[in-house]
Amino acid sequence: MKTTAANAMQRICGRKIRRPANVPYVRHGVPTAASRNDKANWRRSLSDLLNRPARTVIGPLKKDGILPEWSGETCPRCHVGTLGPLKKYLPKNGGWAHRRGHDACRRHVVPHAFHPIFAVGTGQSRVSSTGQAPILFVAVSGCSQNQARKLLKHNRKTTQRIYSSLRAARAKNVSIYEKKIKFGKPVNWADVEADEVDLAKTEPIQWDQWGGIAQRGAPKSLALFKLKPERAKRRAPGPGPIRKRDWAPLAEKWLKNRAVVLHADGAKSYRVKVDGAKHDWVVHMKKKIRLAGKWVWLKPAYVKTRYRNVPGEGDPKKTKKLWVRSGTQIIDGIWGRLRTFIGKQKQAGSRALTHEIRSFQWCQWHRGCRFKAERVPS
Repeated sequence: MKTTAANAMQRICGRKIRRPANVPYVRHGVPTAASRNDKANWRRSLSDLLNRPARTVIGPLKKDGILPEWSGETCPRCHVGTLGPLKKYLPKNGGWAHRRGHDACRRHVVPHAFHPIFAVGTGQSRVSSTGQAPILFVAVSGCSQNQARKLLKHNRKTTQRIYSSLRAARAKNVSIYEKKIKFGKPVNWADVEADEVDLAKTEPIQWDQWGGIAQRGAPKSLALFKLKPERAKRRAPGPGPIRKRDWAPLAEKWLKNRAVVLHADGAKSYRVKVDGAKHDWVVHMKKKIRLAGKWVWLKPAYVKTRYRNVPGEGDPKKTKKLWVRSGTQIIDGIWGRLRTFIGKQKQAGSRALTHEIRSFQWCQWHRGCRFKAERVPS
C-alpha cells in the first residue's frame, strides 16, 4: 500500500477517520468539464467573409451585433435628424454608407464608424469593414498576429491595430463588469479559491505578480488584481508568496460577510481572519515523517477531504460539520491557461501585458459558452 498522508495519520492515531463517501469538488453551480473545441461550431466561417461582395458581408455582421445599425439613428456628425438606409454612396471606393437628407449635413457614415475595433481611414491606409472582419475572426479564433498576417496577406500595422483594439475593448468590458462580482451568497458557504502567479520581470529584478479569486462552479466569478511585490534578488526564482498587507484589504473587499470557504495554499497571508469566511489550505510540497521507526516521504496532497464547523441555518449559535474538498485545482488551471495565452517576451508592468491579462479574463468568463457568433464587448 502506498504511503499517503491519510493512511499515515490513521496508523499513527490508531483509528480510522470517518468521512462521507463522495464529497464533490464543485458542490454548487456548474461542474468543471473538459473543453471540447473539436465539437464547437460558430454560425459564421472564414469563407463567409472572404471574397464576398460588401453588401453580403455587412448584413450578417449587423445581425451578429458586430456592426451597429445606423439606420434611423441620430446623425453622429451634426447630432440633428436621423440617418437613412444603407446605400452605395461611394462608387469610387466601392463603399456603402448612411447619410442624412439632401437638406442636411450630407456627411457619409460608414457602417463601422466609431467602432471600438474597426478603424476608418483614408488613402492607402483605408481598409473597409469587409477587409477587417476576417482579421477579427482570425483573432477571435486564437491565431497569432504573424499567422493572421500570413494567412490574410494584410499590412502588419492593420493586423496589429485590430489585435490591440480587441484586447483593449475586452479590458474595458472587464473593468466595468468585474465590480459587480459577488462571491458566496445566495449560496451559503460556497467554495472560493485564491492564489497568485508570477508572469514577467524586468531589470532591476521587479516581478509582475497577479492574484486571483474564483468561486467553484461559477466561471464568471474570476477576479484578477495586480500585486506590488518587493524587489527580489537577481537570481531569485520569484518574488515569493503574496504579502499580508496586499491580501488583507482584498479579503475585506471580496470575502467579508459572504459566507464562503476560502481554499488557498500554505501561504501565511491567507490566514487573515475575515468575518463570514472559513479558511482552508493545502501544502503543495512533500513532507518527511517518522513512521514505524523509519523516515518516509509523504507525497504532496493537492486535494484533501476535510470538514469545517459553520453556523447552523436555523440557530446560528449551533454549529454543524461542513465537508469540503480542499485544494486550488481550478485557480491553478487558470494560471496555466493564462501563461499559454499571453506567451513569452512580455514586458512587466506594460499596458500591453495588462490588456492581455484582462483579455484572457474576458475569455475565461465566457469559456465553455456556446457562442453562435463573437460579439464585440461594449
